[in-house]
Amino acid sequence: MVTALGACAEPAAVPELLTAADHPDPEVRRAVAGALAGIVPAGDMAALGVLLRLSRDGDARVRDWAVLALAELPDDTPLVREALAERLADPDPETAAEAARGLAIRQDPRAVDALATVLADGEPDGAPRETALAALEFVRDARVRTRLEWVPPRRR
Repeated sequence: MVTALGACAEPAAVPELLTAADHPDPEVRRAVAGALAGIVPAGDMAALGVLLRLSRDGDARVRDWAVLALAELPDDTPLVREALAERLADPDPETAAEAARGLAIRQDPRAVDALATVLADGEPDGAPRETALAALEFVRDARVRTRLEWVPPRRR
């Protein structure tokens, strides 16, 4: 049901999706977070609360998708920014990269160092590095963006 509702990409499905957010199966919680990405209307505090909770989930894939959904929210509030900043140190590199992207979208200065870290620490062809590179379009300062574009991955 969650996957089907998510495939519709319809904001009217948000209340129904929220009912599955506490499911014991992490795959269902991940599907909820993924389905909410890009469809949560501005100011929907119930959905924001669920995404905040899912962004702290014990399962890395749930956190990753919840942070992606937080990054995609139309809201730019201190609460959203702090939730994203909290995930910059996530042990899952993909989650940290999505958090940095969300802050870059909001022009939050914390994004710059976070993106530099992801770019330096990530695998050359890894998803976190790709997410960080994609986030550079939101860095308005051309000098900073160019510096970040040239951050090489560290050799391991």
